[in-house]
Amino acid sequence: MVNIIIYGCGGIGQRYAEACANLKNKISLFLYDPDQAKLDLLETHILEKNKNILIKKNFHSLPNIDLLIIATNSKPRFDILENVINNTTVNAVILEKFLFTRLNEYDRTKHMLNKKNITCYVSTWMHIPFGFQVIGQSFLASNDKNLKIYGDGFGIGCNSVHFISLFDFIIQKGTLNLLDANISQFRKSKRDGYFDIDGSILVEKDGYTLEIISRNKPASGIISFDSATVSAEFELGSVTFFDNSRRVEKKISVPTLSEIMYTEIHSLIENGISNLTKFDRSLNHHILIFEGFSKELALTAHREGFSQNRLIFT
Repeated sequence: MVNIIIYGCGGIGQRYAEACANLKNKISLFLYDPDQAKLDLLETHILEKNKNILIKKNFHSLPNIDLLIIATNSKPRFDILENVINNTTVNAVILEKFLFTRLNEYDRTKHMLNKKNITCYVSTWMHIPFGFQVIGQSFLASNDKNLKIYGDGFGIGCNSVHFISLFDFIIQKGTLNLLDANISQFRKSKRDGYFDIDGSILVEKDGYTLEIISRNKPASGIISFDSATVSAEFELGSVTFFDNSRRVEKKISVPTLSEIMYTEIHSLIENGISNLTKFDRSLNHHILIFEGFSKELALTAHREGFSQNRLIFT
């Protein structure tokens, strides 16, 4: 029997649960969320797909864990991870981004994971689907070393880590460096006690640069990728490539989050490895964002009357 725990059963947590429902292994699935009605609906949905899964909700004792998934918001994530690791045996962990809200929680997590010899991955996945691999191959095929990723209102605080991670996988050599970061709009999130920002961040690796821009406009759901040899758009479900006249050249489908996580969870259980971003690597991506925005965010939060003593992205 494989024991999997999912903390946080909102939209993303539900995608993890759907992935687990497709596994052929004998699964005990432990679900934790303060919203009991949400858990009951999720249990019904999972059992409709797989009646052989044993589901336990809002459990009080911890079993030995084959896979721990923490899909909560960022504030409680470190405390949950610390509590679970210190009270039972954990083989592997998947953490949602944005990882943590305080800088010292990153080093403390790294120390805990190393001490307990726990494999840990972060759910930045854009380097996995073929469509994004094609973007990387096209970018590297020219002498242009500048890639721009932009869109309307997607929230650079919460989501730029996906693009920084993708860029880090595209450029294999060198070290990521922060060049610049700017805030154009500070806004409270729909989640109480959280916020996000529009603006830009510029990073460099081995002479290549990535500029990420979230424009201060209503979210469109479209993310554009531009360089001398890349003209592409990502919209939920596909990456579309354009020629120089903006005619569609090809469209490559992108798996759903549930489909991606099914593959990665299956690989972790069967082989002990995943293509998701390893924690130590993702730590560096998150630290770049801290370096870029923490000081200006503190000033902006004070000016806007929002109490902010830590980086509170969801």
